[in-house]
Amino acid sequence: MQKIKIATTLGVCFCAAALVLASDDGEQVERALDGMVMYGINRDDGTLKRYDFASGQPTSNGEVHNAQGMALTGIGAAAHIPGFQNIIAFWTDPSAGRTRMLYLNPETGYAATINSVDNDNPDTLGAGRITGAVAASVPVEGQQGQGEWAVFAVQSSQRTAEIDFEIDDDSIVASEPVAAKVTVLGAAISNGSAYDMPVTVKFNINGGDYTPFGPFGKAVNSNVNEDGNPRSHVFANVFEAGMPIAVIGRSWIKKSNSYNGSRNSHWKKYMTVNGSSEGSSNVIVLRDGDDVPGIAGYLGQGSIVEFVEDYIDTETGKVTLDVNQVIVLFELGTSNFNSPAADFQDLVVLVTLAKTVEELQEGSGTEGGGSETAG
Repeated sequence: MQKIKIATTLGVCFCAAALVLASDDGEQVERALDGMVMYGINRDDGTLKRYDFASGQPTSNGEVHNAQGMALTGIGAAAHIPGFQNIIAFWTDPSAGRTRMLYLNPETGYAATINSVDNDNPDTLGAGRITGAVAASVPVEGQQGQGEWAVFAVQSSQRTAEIDFEIDDDSIVASEPVAAKVTVLGAAISNGSAYDMPVTVKFNINGGDYTPFGPFGKAVNSNVNEDGNPRSHVFANVFEAGMPIAVIGRSWIKKSNSYNGSRNSHWKKYMTVNGSSEGSSNVIVLRDGDDVPGIAGYLGQGSIVEFVEDYIDTETGKVTLDVNQVIVLFELGTSNFNSPAADFQDLVVLVTLAKTVEELQEGSGTEGGGSETAG
């Protein structure tokens, strides 16, 4: 009897690259183990390791990488097909939000994409992480006693029912009741090269203000221009159809350069951008398929592309979002759009809609010490 064993533990996906012979003869099993190697792929950094049972020593084979040399992190499942030098691995591509099937060379770590049967995305397996995989021999129809190797995988479903909504003066207006999740993807704004300026954010829904990341008027307590992004919040209620959902951003500047900025009283409002009523030239709203503005970051800050790189199709350069998502870009430093300071990445927020709160709740929660509602 022949077996292929697959195991996952401690953030590492293991796949056997040899056969274990099931036998009551301990010596035979020991000889089989002497010829066996096992590979481990660390999900967090893409490190590929090999364990040789004969020597009892692990060795590093570098990183799992693509043709551009980029380390592929987030591989959660893999399987080895006996008689072949390649491992079949499954990787969630952050630039597309979809899973790709890879041929992985275990000696070099090089991984090549295998085309799939997803008609809309022929080089991916669609949305949803693959968390387990195994190779098995299956019978060939009409050929008795013959089989072929196949890889079976378990993929979680992440499909969400489409929501009908439009962008009205930079507000999101759905034609049906919706739940909403907001995620601050990033923020970057500074006063020249002197210091980073705090950024606060609130959400206006049908005229009511929501401050899940802290009070809008507290520069220090509620600053999202600091470590901790992305930070997300799912609103507790389903909002009625036609309720406008708007994102409002504010930047802050020191009252005096002599202040160290550690207190809320050290700061004063610099610019508040509110597109909820008549829209604002300081706001850009992106939907799936839109072009990403090719604006460089000011004073060495990250560009828009860097903030939304997980939502860009690397081949087309267009925004790749779920049909129920938008990205809102803010310029909180200037209204002179001919200035290099107008880089529109002072605040970057992702808004996701769904039919129920439960669809959005996994892995989300309030961060930043704020309350969901405020006056």
